[in-house]
Amino acid sequence: MMLQPAPVYNMRESDYRDMAVADSVADGVFVHIGTKLYLGVSPDWNSPELPDDEEWRIEWSKFYYGLDLAHAYGVSGGCGRYVDAWVELVSSWIDQVPVGTDSSDVVGRRIQNWVYAWIRFAQCPVFVGFDPQTECKILSSLEEQIQWLVANLTRERNHRTLELYALLIGVLAFPRFDRNGALLRFATSELNRNLRKDILDDGVHRERSTHYHMIALRSFLGTIENAKCLGLTLPEGFVDRVESAVKFAVHVHRPDGEIPMLSDSDGGSFTAMLEHAGRCFGRKDFLWIASAGKEGRPPLTSHASFP
Repeated sequence: MMLQPAPVYNMRESDYRDMAVADSVADGVFVHIGTKLYLGVSPDWNSPELPDDEEWRIEWSKFYYGLDLAHAYGVSGGCGRYVDAWVELVSSWIDQVPVGTDSSDVVGRRIQNWVYAWIRFAQCPVFVGFDPQTECKILSSLEEQIQWLVANLTRERNHRTLELYALLIGVLAFPRFDRNGALLRFATSELNRNLRKDILDDGVHRERSTHYHMIALRSFLGTIENAKCLGLTLPEGFVDRVESAVKFAVHVHRPDGEIPMLSDSDGGSFTAMLEHAGRCFGRKDFLWIASAGKEGRPPLTSHASFP
C-alpha cells in the first residue's frame, strides 16, 4: 500500500512550477547563481569540481528543484523521467552526504522540500508510490535529519524560525516520526516563543530588515494555515501577533508591489503572501494592497507608524 504523507500546506506552492527547470534537472543540468553545470542525476555531491562559491552548493543542497520536478510529473500525466530524477538525486545525496554536513538552516529547507515534493508526486493520480526500498530509505533519512535538527537548532531569530517550521512540517506530514506528539508540541511552543521574541509589539521584526520580516512571516502564516487544515491548536495570541506582522508587511510594500531593501535585505515582491494573509484573516484591505486595487478595499488610512 502506498504511503500517503498528510497534505501539509506549502506557502510557496506556486513558486516552483518551472517546466524548463524540471527538464534541465531531469537531464542532470543545474543552474544556480548564474553558474550552469552538468552533473547528472546521480551526481558526486562531494566533487572537488563543484563551484568554489559556497552559496551555489548550499542552494543545490536545498532541493528546491524537486518541487519543479514534482510539478512537471503532475502536469505531464506521470512522465517517469521526472520522478526517476528526483529519486536518483535524493538517493545519491543520502548515500554520499552524512547528515549534519550542512548547516541547520539548510537541513531545515531540505526537509521541507523533500516533504513538499513527495506530496506533489503523491497527488498525481497515476503515482503508485516509490518502491519499498526507496520509500524506507527516504523515510529513514528524513527522520534522521529531523532528529539531527532537533539537537542542532539555531539559538534564535530567523534561522530558528524556519528550522522549527521544518520540524512542524515534517511531523505533520509523517506522524510516524512523532508517535507521542512530543515533537509537535515542542515545535509549536517554540515557534510561539520565537514569534513573541522576534515580532515586536508594533508588528515589526526585531532585525528591522524588510526581507527577513517577510521570510519569517511566511513561516508563521504557514503555521496558521496548517493548523487550520490539520486541526492543530495554536497558543493563545499567536494568530493576533502574526496579523500585526502582516500589517507592517502591507504598509511597507511600495505601489509597484516591491519591498524597499532596508537593513540586511534583498528586494522582491511578497504580494502573493499578502493575498494569502488577506484571505486567512478576512482582511479586505490586505487583499486591496496585494492585488494593486483590483480586489478588496483600500486601508482606512495610508499613514502608519511603527515606533
